[in-house]
Amino acid sequence: MINLRRLQHALTLDEYRSYARAAEALHITQPALTRSIQTLETAVGAALFDRGRGGVVPTAVGKMLIERARDIILATADLQRDIAFTRSLDLGELTVGAGAYGAATLLGPALGRLSRRHPRLQVRVVTPPWQELAERLHAHAIDLFVADISEIERDPDFLITPLRPHRCYAVCRRDHPLPPDTDNLDEMFTYPLVGPHLPRHAIEPLLSVAPAPVKRLLSKSGMVTLTCDSAAVVKSVLSHSDALSLMSTYMAVDELRSGELRLLSRVNLGIKLHVGIVQLRRRTQPPAACALIEELIAYDEEVAAQEGDFLHARQSPPNS
Repeated sequence: MINLRRLQHALTLDEYRSYARAAEALHITQPALTRSIQTLETAVGAALFDRGRGGVVPTAVGKMLIERARDIILATADLQRDIAFTRSLDLGELTVGAGAYGAATLLGPALGRLSRRHPRLQVRVVTPPWQELAERLHAHAIDLFVADISEIERDPDFLITPLRPHRCYAVCRRDHPLPPDTDNLDEMFTYPLVGPHLPRHAIEPLLSVAPAPVKRLLSKSGMVTLTCDSAAVVKSVLSHSDALSLMSTYMAVDELRSGELRLLSRVNLGIKLHVGIVQLRRRTQPPAACALIEELIAYDEEVAAQEGDFLHARQSPPNS
């Protein structure tokens, strides 16, 4: 008889290519796994695995079954998840991928508000390198992710909810050698740049305004001197060095207001953050994901208004 448990056994055996290692991963005995596979083979009417010098390998029928079994297991997990969400959002689970830097900074407050509304909702946040987020979404390892969408926005498999674009500024410590009103790009490019791996839409504007000697150097060695995905760590580095970073004001609003960090606001690099919420187009959207999206959109609107107020206050005379 074919059932989900035996299909999972076949998937695990295909992954480990060893009865002993597969049984250990499944927390069952090797004889029990052997009997399970034999029962599955009887139900199918064909051998599913051959034993070779390199270990256990699937037959042609086995490969077909494994491919279909993987889809069935994923669909079953989705069904169980959707049923849990339908019963009660507070009893469900949500796994969210967080992109580096600006995306993670937007996600935190939205998750906090969601938790306050649904305190029993189980939420797991993963922060792999942003290049892995799409792969994890395709594998149903996460329900959605929030990240820079500039390099995936045309992917037909994804349902993307773009958030507002946020202008990036050069940010440095309060007593940085560069004068606050500088617009000297030649001088700015002499200092190290700290931050995450830059997407293509950020690299091109930087190279277009960089002085020729610096442009050649950056093309060879890369734009970022100290690569770091954590906005908190980047801000700490800025406070203790002469490095610069590219940030939207919402990412460092407290440090900018306190004077710990400052903007080089006259330096217009023409770079904006393009953050969005990414889901699989053909996957049922659970209520918790929809609730989080609502929180993200609402918080992003607040952030945009706060950025406008902050920049307006900086431009206004002290007693106006």
